Amino acid sequence: MDTTPTSRDNLLGLVAFARITAYARLARDVSQTTNFADQLSLARMGVSFVTAIDDLEAFAVRRGLDLAELTQPYVGFFDDMEARTRPRDWWERMVKSYVFVGVLVDMEMLVGKSVGSELSEILGVAGATGHAEWVRSRLTGAIAEDPALTSRLSMWGRRVAGEALAGVKNLLETYPDLVEEGRTAREIADQITTAHSRRMEDLGLTF
Repeated sequence: MDTTPTSRDNLLGLVAFARITAYARLARDVSQTTNFADQLSLARMGVSFVTAIDDLEAFAVRRGLDLAELTQPYVGFFDDMEARTRPRDWWERMVKSYVFVGVLVDMEMLVGKSVGSELSEILGVAGATGHAEWVRSRLTGAIAEDPALTSRLSMWGRRVAGEALAGVKNLLETYPDLVEEGRTAREIADQITTAHSRRMEDLGLTF
C-alpha cells in the first residue's frame, strides 16, 4: 500500500494541529481563573477538542500514516501571534480565545470542504464544543452595561483577529496543497473574516 501523504493526508495533520492548538488555548484559560465552575467548563470544552483527535488518528492509522508526523509542518505557525497578543485581564483572555478558537474552527471547516465524506463527518464535530456560546453567556451582559469595556474589547478583538488571520493566510500560502483547486488562501481568509465579523456582532462587539 502506498503511504505517501496526499493533500488530504496533509489536511489531516492541519486539522489535528488546529484542534490541539485550540485545546492549548483553553488550557491556558483554565489556569488563569480561580472560579471552579469556569475551570470545569473550559476543561470539558478543551477535552472535546482532544477527543475529536482520536477519530483523526484512527483515520490516519487506516491509511498507514502517523498523525503526529503529519502535524509537524504546522507547529509554531501561531507562536508569534500568541506572543504578541497577551491578554491583560480575564475579559481580554475570553475574547482572545473566542476569536482564535473561532478562526481555527473556520479554517478547519473551509479547507476541509473538498475531502471525502468519511473525513467530512470527522471535521463536522469541530464547532460543537459550545465554547462560543459559553463566552457569550459571560460577556454579553457586561459589554451591554459598560461602553468603555465594549470599546476596549472591540479594539482588542480586532488586534487578535488581525494576527490570527495573518497566520492562517501565511500557513495556507506556505502549504498551497491544502487549498482546494480553484480557490486561494486569500479567499479562505476573507471567508473566515466574514464569519469572525458575525461572531463579534453576536458578542456585541464591532470588527
